[in-house]
Amino acid sequence: MNVPSSGKAPDAASNSFVESLALIGKRSSSVKSLNGFKKGHSIPDRANTSSQIFIAKLAEEELSADLNDVFKRMRSEFQFKRTQMTVFDSKDGTGSIATPWFSYSISIEHDPSDPASAVWRRAVEKISNSDAVFSEAFSEVFPNVFDTLELRTFTKVDIESLVDSLEELDDDRLELEYDHGLTECHVTIEGVPGEIHIDARTLRMVHSIPRLPSYMLRSFLAIQSALLGSSGVSMVPIDAL
Repeated sequence: MNVPSSGKAPDAASNSFVESLALIGKRSSSVKSLNGFKKGHSIPDRANTSSQIFIAKLAEEELSADLNDVFKRMRSEFQFKRTQMTVFDSKDGTGSIATPWFSYSISIEHDPSDPASAVWRRAVEKISNSDAVFSEAFSEVFPNVFDTLELRTFTKVDIESLVDSLEELDDDRLELEYDHGLTECHVTIEGVPGEIHIDARTLRMVHSIPRLPSYMLRSFLAIQSALLGSSGVSMVPIDAL
């Protein structure tokens, strides 16, 4: 999606390459730190259906509090009316808030790689007004929440051609990693924060810590500018976010 001179980003639907845009943040938490964990509880030794139900129950109070807090912030910052917001608190470790411009979701999952931990996932998806997502109001609702900006594509990305083009740049500032099967690649530029992860249908701008959406947008565009080929066309297969 092309960025107007104002720096705002128009809707994802206006770009034939981009199917959807999402902001994602994940945070690990110890099972013992969850509000519902009480004396006498024991930590499951593996992640399975039963442990997930247990984790969801332990986190029920915190998840509901998060939904309530985000609901209040959305009303205050965006002036949404009651009929414009729908809250789902399923009590199963997931919840969401649907608005006219985007949907917010939160979930918690027992970490299969570390049974003593659980992973909180927060995301803003189904974005129909991306100007709102890159606004100051949005940053007030979601401060220090998201570390990943994700774009899903309508068409398949040619990873092989992309890698060949990037390697032809022969730029010492560029660090490129990819697997032998060319199913994905990772691009970083010296002096530019963040890393772009690209696979067949997804581009992710990933930061090591949570950032404001506008910051991630600037980082993405900075990498785009740094990867201009001799024709002036970006090597990352998207016009601009």
